[in-house]
Amino acid sequence: MRGSHRRKDKRIWTPIFAVILAAAMIVPLFVRVRASQTPENDGSENGAVADPLYRNLPIEDGITINGQSVAGQTKEEARQFAQGIIDGRKNAVITLNDAMDNATTTVSAGNLGLIWTNEDMIDDIAHYGHGCNIIERYKDSKDLEKNGYDFTIGMDFDKEIISQFITMNCTAYDVAPVEGTITKENGVFTVNGSAAGHAVNIDTSTEKIYQALMNNWSGQDMTIDLNVETKEPKASPETLSHMTSILGSFTTYYATDNVERAANIANGCALINGTTVNPGEEFSVLDTITPFTAENGYELAGSYADNEIVNSFGGGICQVSTTLYNAVIRAELKITERNNHTMIVDYVDPSDDAAIAESAGMDMRFVNNLENPVYIEGITDGGAITFNIYGVETRAPGRVVSFESETLEEIPTEGTEVRTDATQPVGFVTSTPGHTGYKAQLWKVVSKDNLVVSKDIFNHSVYSMTPTIIRVGTAGTVTPELQNAINSKDLAAIQTAAENAKHGAASSEQAQAAAAAADDAYQAALADGQDTAAAADAAQAAAAAAANPDGNAVDGNAPGGTAPGSNALTGSAGTPSADGSAPVPGADAQTGDATAAPAEGAAGGDQTAQAGQADAQQAAAKAASDAYQAAIAAGQDEISALAAATAAGNAAVAQQ
Repeated sequence: MRGSHRRKDKRIWTPIFAVILAAAMIVPLFVRVRASQTPENDGSENGAVADPLYRNLPIEDGITINGQSVAGQTKEEARQFAQGIIDGRKNAVITLNDAMDNATTTVSAGNLGLIWTNEDMIDDIAHYGHGCNIIERYKDSKDLEKNGYDFTIGMDFDKEIISQFITMNCTAYDVAPVEGTITKENGVFTVNGSAAGHAVNIDTSTEKIYQALMNNWSGQDMTIDLNVETKEPKASPETLSHMTSILGSFTTYYATDNVERAANIANGCALINGTTVNPGEEFSVLDTITPFTAENGYELAGSYADNEIVNSFGGGICQVSTTLYNAVIRAELKITERNNHTMIVDYVDPSDDAAIAESAGMDMRFVNNLENPVYIEGITDGGAITFNIYGVETRAPGRVVSFESETLEEIPTEGTEVRTDATQPVGFVTSTPGHTGYKAQLWKVVSKDNLVVSKDIFNHSVYSMTPTIIRVGTAGTVTPELQNAINSKDLAAIQTAAENAKHGAASSEQAQAAAAAADDAYQAALADGQDTAAAADAAQAAAAAAANPDGNAVDGNAPGGTAPGSNALTGSAGTPSADGSAPVPGADAQTGDATAAPAEGAAGGDQTAQAGQADAQQAAAKAASDAYQAAIAAGQDEISALAAATAAGNAAVAQQ
């Protein structure tokens, strides 16, 4: 019976356990079904929430964030609580201390790039103790009762932002070291003192701040010392005192009678003289001697421009850079920029030159690649410019450096190029001789105890061949004679035609001025009641004054020495026209045609007398004009043609 009872009890409990087990299996499925049917997981924008079932459930007891309880809060409330901790830390004041300068700089932690790195922990907090698995929930609950669970907010800082802040805000108190220099006066070197400086080390300070904030920061205000380092001068006074050896020297020569060019050479040399170049530093000739202005001591002198020699401020300065270049390469300093001239120069051999041009950005630069500073001495004296490079000699005794120029090819000059220049007046003519073109190279030769150790190509140069260049001014009237001469490219013909065109323009201007003055005086005299003879005399005097404002007669007569009634410019009656003839008062200044003098206002005389006088004046003017044109056609110059016109005009007057 007892055994039967046990079998009966067992049969009773077996279905009960089966029901419990089935329930344990069904409940999670039921929960998952409900979760899948919530609006938050229906594929809409709001379906991104991963914990729809428990996101509004209170957080379990025993859960803390950075040691502070968030039990009973919703997931969103816990998120806001954590964000408040982050915001509080972002507002913490970080003081960066420069102990050497006793200076501080403050910044908020947020401005050093503070970020929250584990925001997803809020999901874990909300999920904790609310899992779908009964066993897991039970375990979490027991763990919380016994130990609690603290979630720590993860943070990080941006090193790049920290570095930028230090650079912009913590380097103002940096003190650069004072580099020692030497000066040479009366052959004696003097060492000028140096002093150490200091500066914030940006890289090590960045790392120090980062590590302090990541490992030692409580989230409150904090002070961190910057790494400040002492900066020693590049050369000690002792080193400077030994800079007495000439490492390289070179001299070129120039003409002292070209005063402006000589002055520019002396000025550029003086601007470079006394410069100390420390190890690793680069020296620029352009940076040292510009701007090329009168205020900076320069004068107008000849220089190359577009294959011509033109006047510019600083003309001749390339001889300064060339001389320095040769001294520098003998000191074996590192050349970082050198350009040859477009055309060959006469003060050094091919490939020995170093051209500079501010407008073209052409410079001569070198770096002091030695372990000690070098001192540049520049001297100009009696048409010679010398540069000496002083330093500490470290090269082996008996070692000698020299340079040899080699011409590879010569290209003879040929042809003539004529350039018209509308900015220059007619009569302006310049000629720049053609230059032979060259291809050359420079060899560096190193000898030891009079034996050649090495010989290497040091540089290459190409100098342009240029034709003879004639520049002709064309501002004004370009006569057919001048245009034909330009087309011929013959310098002598161009010079003659330009001179003739210049005199012709001057005569035309004088003639027009004299004609206008004579006409005004003639009309004024008649209006004043004078007879035509008196009016003609007044016109003649006005014409003479206008044609010769300095009072000198063109024909060499003393002032006022021309015959009564004749023109001071031509000697003929009336005022000269634009073509060199001598029309009567009132005549057209361009054609020379006479117009009858007005009868109104004439005192005495009659129309017949006036007409006769006008005819006589017109005849004299025509004779003078014909003689002038004939002389010009015969190839006579302007003065000779005017003399012929004077004689013809006077003869015509005498015949009346």
